[in-house]
Amino acid sequence: MKLTLAKDEIFTLTLVHSSYLDIIRTDALDVHPPLYYIIIKFVFSCLLFYKHTLLSEIIVGRLFSILCALLSFIYIRMISKMLGIKIAWIYQLILMILLPNVLGLFNYNVHQPMDLQPIINIRMYSLAALFLVMGFYYLIIFHQSKQVSKLTFSVILFELSAYSHYFTAMMAGLFLLCYFVWSLYKHDYDNGMKYFLSGIIYLILYIPWILYGIRKQIVHASQGFWISRHFLLQNFLEIAFFAILFIIPFYWMLKDPKIKEKSSLVILFMVNFLTVLLSSLMSIYSTPMLLLRYMYPSLLIYELICFSYFFYSYEYRSNKVSYKLLLIVFFIFIPLLSLKSIHYEVFNRIPVSYSLYNQFSAIKQHKNKSVNINNKNINFFTENVMYAVSNNKKVKSKYKVFKRLPYSYNYVWKRVYLYMNSRIN
Repeated sequence: MKLTLAKDEIFTLTLVHSSYLDIIRTDALDVHPPLYYIIIKFVFSCLLFYKHTLLSEIIVGRLFSILCALLSFIYIRMISKMLGIKIAWIYQLILMILLPNVLGLFNYNVHQPMDLQPIINIRMYSLAALFLVMGFYYLIIFHQSKQVSKLTFSVILFELSAYSHYFTAMMAGLFLLCYFVWSLYKHDYDNGMKYFLSGIIYLILYIPWILYGIRKQIVHASQGFWISRHFLLQNFLEIAFFAILFIIPFYWMLKDPKIKEKSSLVILFMVNFLTVLLSSLMSIYSTPMLLLRYMYPSLLIYELICFSYFFYSYEYRSNKVSYKLLLIVFFIFIPLLSLKSIHYEVFNRIPVSYSLYNQFSAIKQHKNKSVNINNKNINFFTENVMYAVSNNKKVKSKYKVFKRLPYSYNYVWKRVYLYMNSRIN
């Protein structure tokens, strides 16, 4: 429940104060589809009808992401059971929390590892992952039972994931495409046609955003995007590292006669591989766009299933040298990375949040309708202004902060700060 906000979170908590139509219009100038903002605005309106302040928004926004992450875990656990991986739920939950890209160790900044972790960020990553995981779960059920209702439900969930994040739009489409290709490979033309029609429906339902939102986003991104080539390379290496790290237990799964639905495992791997490949090619030839946290939805399924199998296979693989070497990596190296993240959170974020809470309390207790905010730190200044505005107070400042705000060249961020600037004298 930290009070410090990443710049993207500031964008979220400002955008939700617009009307639903304005959310769609403004978000078309950003890089993500609008469904998350619409849902989180609806959640705020339902839960915060009595008192709507920045503090309450932060708490509810983070709890919403955590809830989505927990639901994703439940569905990945059900997928694991269908595959034949049987471990206690508490152990599997611990394995999920240990995954570095879940805690966010390498997200955004190696030296500030807790900036943008998916499961507590007030952003769309956790929600997009939930829709994708659920869609994959029902796609596996259709692959087993041939119930058209399961395929229909899967397409609906994939569509919701596509309207939550553009990377999950790519992943969801690749799931349908890979199952279609697999059906053709197996000469299962009846189900292949069903996958093909599902893919067509999936694309048709996404046309409104393609025509309205993506067109504007492409024009906007072509004018300059914040991901540098150096940062792109760093993220590519991090994604490759985690993919390769879990490739051995993945290979063991494919060779294990006890594991079921191996075709779905291969497809899961191909979706991750093709997503990285396509986004890397687009990043090289067009605009840099590949980030580790963008891969979170499909990479989470792949990593947690591989990690769970590694734990599950201890009884009959523990005597092998290769397993013992991986045991050191998985249960010493990875936990150390997680501890580094927790250490950063405790010793850096908590004191800052405590300081911000004291500032917020002073703003709330201020008797006048206007308050002076003269913090030279741009982020702290912004957070204090947002809290003052949420308490219907005017703000006075001797600093011309808005002339030197980050992303001020970007029209989207101008809209964000315009919301606050209109309430500043």
